[in-house]
Amino acid sequence: MLYLLLVYRMIFIALESRDHAGAYVVTGFIAMIIFQVSVNLGMHLGLLPLTGISLPFISYGGSSLLTNMIAIGIVLSVKVHRDESTD
Repeated sequence: MLYLLLVYRMIFIALESRDHAGAYVVTGFIAMIIFQVSVNLGMHLGLLPLTGISLPFISYGGSSLLTNMIAIGIVLSVKVHRDESTD
């Protein structure tokens, strides 16, 4: 449920962004998180073969955790700067 809430809030951030580049970046991060969660869920249900993809913010892995934290930081930066004009 927390992943759904995270993706839900990220979708609103992408929709509220006036800058198209920021919206595209947030959409890419949404896709990244959805892909990681769905592949990990499929692996644990036995629908997909086991791979090295970690569950975001849960599984142990320094580079994966760092990448996800940086992604959330960029999404929050897009939210903070959504009112600034790019003229």
